[in-house]
Amino acid sequence: MIQRTSPFPPEGTKDRPRVAVSACLLGHPVRYDGGEKFFPVIVEEMAPLLELLPLCPEWESGLPVPREPMRLEDRDRKIRLRSEKGEDHTKRLETWSRRKIKSLKRDDIRGLILKARSPSCGSLDTPIFRNGEEEPAVLGAGIFARIVQESFPELPVIDEERLADTALRQEFLSRVDRDGS
Repeated sequence: MIQRTSPFPPEGTKDRPRVAVSACLLGHPVRYDGGEKFFPVIVEEMAPLLELLPLCPEWESGLPVPREPMRLEDRDRKIRLRSEKGEDHTKRLETWSRRKIKSLKRDDIRGLILKARSPSCGSLDTPIFRNGEEEPAVLGAGIFARIVQESFPELPVIDEERLADTALRQEFLSRVDRDGS
């Protein structure tokens, strides 16, 4: 397991806006392959400004680490989360996501930083496959990201790839700060 210094603000800084972050971006080894996708900008530039709350829909919903890779599939106009062996994890993730929405409301979350292209967290660029095809038919939101965006249409959501753009990062931070005012 990779050890990182804590990305969380020190005690006494709970007045900072709370932002939920895909745990893998904070260095937590929760990805399907047991890895992480540590994204230093979040810790170095954003942690001093925000209270960061890690989340991982797949792991928190009970899927193991490591686990089979999964993808989104369009099955009869219904997006399904399926493993390589064909196991359908859609209901598990949707149920967890709806419960998580309630805790995000209680926690007064003011933004989300999600993992790009993830079948659970990708906010707009997750490949969606049709009829067992090998090439994605369209791009869309992952299961958790879609449910969050439907529940909180005004909530600022960004992925790490867009966060790398200084202007988009500043816009996100401005919206997180403004939306809580």
